[in-house]
Amino acid sequence: MIELIKCSVGLVYNQSSIMSEKNELVFLKRDKFPYKDVYELPGGKLENGESPQDALIRELYEEIGVEQSQIISIQKHPAFIHHYDNFQVRLYVFTVKISDDSVISSKENKDLKYLDPLYHNEKHLESTYRIFRLLNLNKKICIINSKDKERIQEQINPEQYKKKTIRIRNDSLDINLYIDSLINYNKKIKNLKKNYKNNLIIDIPDLHYSLPYKKLDQFHGVHYNSRILHHLTKDRMYIRSNHLQTISASCHNANDIEKANKLNLDFIFLSPVLYKKDSRKTLTWKSFKKLTKIAHMPVFALGGLKDNNEYMSMSNKYGGYGISGIRYF
Repeated sequence: MIELIKCSVGLVYNQSSIMSEKNELVFLKRDKFPYKDVYELPGGKLENGESPQDALIRELYEEIGVEQSQIISIQKHPAFIHHYDNFQVRLYVFTVKISDDSVISSKENKDLKYLDPLYHNEKHLESTYRIFRLLNLNKKICIINSKDKERIQEQINPEQYKKKTIRIRNDSLDINLYIDSLINYNKKIKNLKKNYKNNLIIDIPDLHYSLPYKKLDQFHGVHYNSRILHHLTKDRMYIRSNHLQTISASCHNANDIEKANKLNLDFIFLSPVLYKKDSRKTLTWKSFKKLTKIAHMPVFALGGLKDNNEYMSMSNKYGGYGISGIRYF
């Protein structure tokens, strides 16, 4: 059986960088194998029945000298499990605000730096980039067929676009035409106010298609359907060059989810929860809850949901991270 290690990590920001384009965090350079000389966030393993937050407070003192009295607030983020070759790590992630007069230094004589992994060239764990992608993940994803140009135009406007991520599905368009059409939508988005980030997700419609990586780099994320998912391996899937770019998949059962887990996907769509368009049975919230417990990443409920607080609350209640929809979004 593969070992599961439980760890808590803290996001401790450099206060002087908060208002700048960079968001620098405290990082410590590993001096042991595996991953020697890689920079990691302060934190460590849970010990002796500790809660994740208690472990974090202990580790912050042991590693960078932050005492509990210096901690102003701790914000909890969704946990996830990251798969390595011989073990798995359940990461509990917290943003930690400390008093301005706190003096931070490595108590273990490790190299300590304030770094933004998206701007600096130091080596970081892949799970660190996964945390950044999680922090940027919207709670709502609108799915639109590529032929539905009117709906796409409705969603790509300042009022709608800032609230949700948009996944545009390829419905029988030529693959090259599909990608080029999304690039054109992307150009329109860039003409919106600068504070609107690129929130477009593009489907990878064919496993054997020679991917134009430079074209795909500009999108917020790429997505696989459940059929392609089962043919993927870590060496045979999209390779991101933008560390904030997400990779997601559609899942309908436990086998799909377990495959997505092994690939360390950023999130999944789980359907059909309340509505089906074919012969498949609906999951219902009861089965949805059972399946979210298997997932090692955020889960979006999909199928018969409406874009409102009631359905968001139901998704969260039964283990989901967010909601997604086609007709009612």
